[in-house]
Amino acid sequence: MLDKVLKAEDCKKCKKCCKFFLKEDWDIPLLTESEKNLQIFNSNILYFRSKLWKINILGLNNKEKTACPFLDESRGCILRENKPFECKIWPFQIMKRKKNKPLIALSKECPIINNCDKEKLIAIAIENKDELFKIAIEYPEILKHFSNDYELLLELD
Repeated sequence: MLDKVLKAEDCKKCKKCCKFFLKEDWDIPLLTESEKNLQIFNSNILYFRSKLWKINILGLNNKEKTACPFLDESRGCILRENKPFECKIWPFQIMKRKKNKPLIALSKECPIINNCDKEKLIAIAIENKDELFKIAIEYPEILKHFSNDYELLLELD
């Protein structure tokens, strides 16, 4: 989806979205049941909410960021096409604001995306909105609360 604006080489160099502080626990990607059932996730998951599972990142603390267990420092994400939905759409994020109405937001954390044309990003959001909002409706627990760390791109009508 984002291959029109992000290059794999850029992501491999940055890896910012694959490392977390303990206080950023809510940012760790959630897995759907079908994603969880892929053998690659084996012991690296734990139960989270009614329909979703969370990747277990050992050693989380607030002093230094801890890498996702699927991040290879030299190759980037080893999951490739099996990435969780939230990783596939990063730095887009499905969020909620008032009345839990889904919206598509953009993380300000991604240094590459911050240099992209906003109109192009909005066009990508519009082009993919049906798929993104379908997941939001099927898995409302995946919706994170909108904050100032994100930029609103599109709201569900």
